[in-house]
Amino acid sequence: LVGVYVGKVELHCEKNNTAHNTNDISVNRLIVRRGQSFLVTFDFHGPFRSTTDLLELTVETGELE
Repeated sequence: LVGVYVGKVELHCEKNNTAHNTNDISVNRLIVRRGQSFLVTFDFHGPFRSTTDLLELTVETGELE
């Protein structure tokens, strides 16, 4: 994807955390439960074509740094 970059990522923390019953912990950072879907929105800048370009997303979990 030459010339394409992510300008903004919206984690929808309040909406996702409410759906995952973690909003009592925080609504300022994403806290989701394993096995449940959640919403993330990417704002791409550049000539991304969803019919021909491949998007690969890797999500890692672990200790907070």
